[in-house]
Amino acid sequence: MAAILLIEDGPGIGGQLPRLLAGAGHRVLRCGGGPTPLAACPLLRQGRCPLADAAELLVFACPLNLPLRGRSYRGRHLLHAYRTHPDYGRLPLVLVAIKPPQELAGTGPTEVIATFTNPAAVLAAVHRLLQPKPAAVDHHGITQRAAG
Repeated sequence: MAAILLIEDGPGIGGQLPRLLAGAGHRVLRCGGGPTPLAACPLLRQGRCPLADAAELLVFACPLNLPLRGRSYRGRHLLHAYRTHPDYGRLPLVLVAIKPPQELAGTGPTEVIATFTNPAAVLAAVHRLLQPKPAAVDHHGITQRAAG
């Protein structure tokens, strides 16, 4: 299946997702926003993240407007860093948020799950985003595989 980067902050739906995603055959890479509670994540500090480099899809399950535990930034700052990144912004994203931001940067496909209480909906969104793109026939009758 896929390597999925789960970006989470603490208990709640994030606590159920690793087991659910792994049970569906995915490799789960976990990010709590930084290598230690007092240090910013490599993405915010250096512009790259080894976890995101290995991921095929992002699941973002952090509160957006509250400070992340023990950190000086909020979930929306981390989400913005992923979605505006030239590489990570292309990755498919499942955003678990009570109230998603009005504008989500990035060119990758996005699904929003508007609650923290339904892990099965997150798994369904992951599977939809990982579906291969259907073949398209151009105006010359040539079958082409869509990028993705």
